[in-house]
Amino acid sequence: MNARRAARPLRQRLSAAAKGAVFLSCVALSLNARAQPAEATAPATPAITEPNGSRYKPGLWVAAQQQKADAMKGACDLIFIGDSITFAWDGGLWKKHLAPRRALNYGIPGDNVQNVLVRLDYPGLKAIQPRVAVILIGTNNGGPAAETAAGILAVVNKTRALFPSAKIILMDLLPTARRTALVTAVNELIQGYADNETVFRLNLGERMIRNGDSWVGLGPDKLHLSSAGYAIWDEMLAPLLIKFIGPLPEAPVAL
Repeated sequence: MNARRAARPLRQRLSAAAKGAVFLSCVALSLNARAQPAEATAPATPAITEPNGSRYKPGLWVAAQQQKADAMKGACDLIFIGDSITFAWDGGLWKKHLAPRRALNYGIPGDNVQNVLVRLDYPGLKAIQPRVAVILIGTNNGGPAAETAAGILAVVNKTRALFPSAKIILMDLLPTARRTALVTAVNELIQGYADNETVFRLNLGERMIRNGDSWVGLGPDKLHLSSAGYAIWDEMLAPLLIKFIGPLPEAPVAL
């Protein structure tokens, strides 16, 4: 056997060795490819600062809000931007203290920051140019805190670009038994966005006293505001509205 092998031409031996090396190399490449994570084909997660309106069905919510903005016909001094907490403003307080200020409720239930970024692109908003914009958003974003805070900043910046002369009142996220640690962490980050020149902080949590596993001012779901909670918001907001817009217009005397 050894003699025959030794007698084989050198070229044949090198050719056989080369084929073996190619085979082993192909096996190694195949194994290496299997070991690599499939990042190239996995769908990318949209950044929190990227507008995303995929949750909206045609004609639902968004169209109604756009119609409300158009109905203002430019006569708007105050806009509220947010989710269901904004959408569900107490009707009596709104009619008494906010409607006279030509206020627009631009909240949609279930919205997160990506959804609001989409709605702020509506061209009709440029016509209203409110003097004050109140922002409360981020509760429906699941975190981490730094990501949610970055999304809130994107909403603030987009609002500033849309309404360059408006004062922005940035609300702290409301206390909730569902995500206490996350809310606290987000609020610690976003309070730095207030410069007290263009952006002003308003924290209802300062008046919402802990009550068992919930807070005074929250409803049974321990997330949304009760009538008492909207009263706190109304009272804390009033001084800022007087400062930026002026005294509440007096209701016309009925004859």
